[in-house]
Amino acid sequence: MTNKNVNRIHHKLYERLEQEHSLFFTRLLLSMFLLDSVFSQFFFLLMIPLCERKSILYYSIMFNMYIKNKP
Repeated sequence: MTNKNVNRIHHKLYERLEQEHSLFFTRLLLSMFLLDSVFSQFFFLLMIPLCERKSILYYSIMFNMYIKNKP
């Protein structure tokens, strides 16, 4: 997958998250992807049950992309 495709997917997912949740909640989740710590990943996993069922797919895709693209 090219970097351009990844950016496009991230952008679409970000738009979807903004539609389903408040801007604060979306930015909180996305900021956790930038933190390279076990705590942030654990906290992220704890927050998944708070999301609607249909949103879990989007969070899992974003989390997997974060893991794969981690430096």
